[in-house]
Amino acid sequence: MSPRSAAVSTLAAGLLAIYPLLFVWGNEQLPRSVLVAVFGALVVLRMVTGQSLSSAALKVLVPLLTLFCLLVAFDPELRALRAYPVLLCLAGFVYCAYTLRVPPSAIERFMRRTGLVPTPFQARYMRGVTLLWLGFFGLNAIVTAYLGWAASLTVWAWHTGFVSYLVMGLLLIGEYLFRLWYRRREAEQSA
Repeated sequence: MSPRSAAVSTLAAGLLAIYPLLFVWGNEQLPRSVLVAVFGALVVLRMVTGQSLSSAALKVLVPLLTLFCLLVAFDPELRALRAYPVLLCLAGFVYCAYTLRVPPSAIERFMRRTGLVPTPFQARYMRGVTLLWLGFFGLNAIVTAYLGWAASLTVWAWHTGFVSYLVMGLLLIGEYLFRLWYRRREAEQSA
C-alpha cells in the first residue's frame, strides 16, 4: 500500500470511528442527502484503500452495503444510519465466532500475521481472549441497537462514539495486565 493510500485509509477509518459524533453534528448542519453521501463516501474510501479484500468477502460486503444504502435512502429519520455501529459490532461478533469454530482464533490469526507462531499454551490463551471479544461485540451490538432505536441521538452518539471505545480501551488494558500475569504463570509451569 502506498503512503498516500495508507493516509487516506487512516483518515477514512478515523472519521468512521467518530462517525456517531459527526452524525449528530451533521444532522443539524447539513442536508440529509449530503450526510448520507459523506457517510457512503467514507465507507467506500475505507473499503477501497484498506487491506485487500478477498472475493468471498466482497461477495458478502457488496450486497450488504447495497442493502444498507437502500435502507438509508428510504429512511426519512435516518435511523438506518444509526445501524452502522451495530453492523460493525455484528461483523466483529461473527468473525470471532467463526474463528472459534474454525481455528485458529481471531487473536491467533492476528498474531500469525506479524510472523509469530504461538505455542499451544499461547493458542489456548488467545482463544480465551477471542471469546472475550466475542462477548464484547455481542453485548455492544445489543446496547447500540437499543440506543439507536429508543434513545436520543445524543445518548446514542456518546455511547457509540465515546463510551464503547472507552470500554474497548479498558478491555485492552485489562487483557494486557492479565497477559503479564499469565506469562509469569506459563514460565513457572514450564520451569
